[in-house]
Amino acid sequence: MNDPGTEEPIRQAADEIEPTFDGGQDAEKEEAQEIQEQEHNLHDSNLWWFASTGCPLLAGTFGPLANAFSICALVRSWRVYIAPGETAASGDRITDPGWLLAVNAVSLVIALTANAALLLNMSGRVRFKIAQPIAVLGFFFGGVMLVALTAALSTAPDYDLSPGSPAAPGGAHALSQAYYYAIQAAIIYWIVTILMSLTAYGAWKGHFEAEFRLTLAQRTLMLQTMAFLAYLMLGALVFSHVEGWEYLDAFYWADLTLLTIGLGSDFHPSTHTGRTLYLFFAIGGIVIIGLVIGSIRTLVLDRGKKKVSARMMEKKRIRAINSVDPRKHRIQVARFQTMKFDNDDLTPAKRRELEFSVMRSVQELAERDRKWMSLVISTFAAACLWFIGAAVFFVTEAEQDWSYFASLYFSYTCLLTIGYGDLYPMSNSGKPSLYSGPYWLFLH
Repeated sequence: MNDPGTEEPIRQAADEIEPTFDGGQDAEKEEAQEIQEQEHNLHDSNLWWFASTGCPLLAGTFGPLANAFSICALVRSWRVYIAPGETAASGDRITDPGWLLAVNAVSLVIALTANAALLLNMSGRVRFKIAQPIAVLGFFFGGVMLVALTAALSTAPDYDLSPGSPAAPGGAHALSQAYYYAIQAAIIYWIVTILMSLTAYGAWKGHFEAEFRLTLAQRTLMLQTMAFLAYLMLGALVFSHVEGWEYLDAFYWADLTLLTIGLGSDFHPSTHTGRTLYLFFAIGGIVIIGLVIGSIRTLVLDRGKKKVSARMMEKKRIRAINSVDPRKHRIQVARFQTMKFDNDDLTPAKRRELEFSVMRSVQELAERDRKWMSLVISTFAAACLWFIGAAVFFVTEAEQDWSYFASLYFSYTCLLTIGYGDLYPMSNSGKPSLYSGPYWLFLH
């Protein structure tokens, strides 16, 4: 009895295997052309599925993250004065020039407009042809403005853009956390620009309709991510007032709390009000994160797993059909696995049995390869984030004399959300970097 789930693939395989058994040269040529066309279409459909669905999903998820970083870049000045005996983290603010604040604010407004256009288009409120140019140009120019500001500030002598200011003596300057949040925001803006440009190009070439084809689970993931960021920023605002912290320090603490890292040695609630609010803030954030993780799991199971499995099984099926050797009476279903058949005594019943066995083997091998591929990709991504993150902290925490091994140890405890607290970043560049690493691993 045939398996209902494989009956149709078996019939298709039979139609394609039969000409090869007959040994017809014309049939073999037609079959080879058909196989090449199927492989090309399979690759092409995956590419434009990513452009029509994957790119908008990533843009809608990371666009709000970049907006949050832009807000962090605007709430505090970009330079500090380091008095004798102080560090960059405890330095005194140096008022930024008016033009820097103005351009920074304009960049945020433009990026918010781009993100709003993207979300309104996804909800069907604004047409694709109107919203897409606004989104692409908005994210692009938002990133350009931030890059121009950071370059102007970092290349100025002693970061001194206010000559004559008594609060800015030469040689005692440092860049604040806000400056490094601006750099991260600019990078994400440009990544989103590239993603949305690919979507616009695919729609312009007619590979898919000029609209976003996101499922309910994908839209839910975007909304939950935005809710998480809003909850994080509002919580940081509340605790900055309750505990008397700088907003960016409160943002850093809220991130460690909601991602359950909890280094604990640098910032922790010390007032009765703060500790009481923390009880509700932490549990609410963990619930939101749980919802996001559930949505990611749904997406992986609904689309990713099925898509990868179908593609791998199709490629193996085509290769098996193409490997039929009627002279040696052999079908190669994998690199080191073959199945033999008797061409002279191949009755219709035995043919069906052979086809069934081949399809079963192809399905099992494709599922096995998919699991191994998922394991390799996940391990590689985590290892890259671990080693690259350690390199970042090795540079940013040079004043603490961290070795690369110490940086690896610190990154490991953070990525696994253990957070012993014996090591923690103190530099203005290290704290924003700590936010990005666990968040990217959390989403991937």
